[in-house]
Amino acid sequence: MDEDFNACTFCGGERLLLGPRGGACVNVFCIECGAKFNVLLYPLFPMTLVDTLSPPNALRAELFKRMETWAEAMRTGGGSVDG
Repeated sequence: MDEDFNACTFCGGERLLLGPRGGACVNVFCIECGAKFNVLLYPLFPMTLVDTLSPPNALRAELFKRMETWAEAMRTGGGSVDG
């Protein structure tokens, strides 16, 4: 539990989505490959990997990418989102 977590340990992706949290830990999802992690997120300290919750998952990764696209379209007031 002593390594800094700033990229996916499976694919190296740095596009991470924060999920549910409890106490000082938060679930983190890799947008690139769909892997799930639990990390320690404590103020003034870097994110530290606690546990790998699930390995890469192509379906979950596709869902995260679509969510990111939809959120961007809503933020910018863009037109329709194909997908």
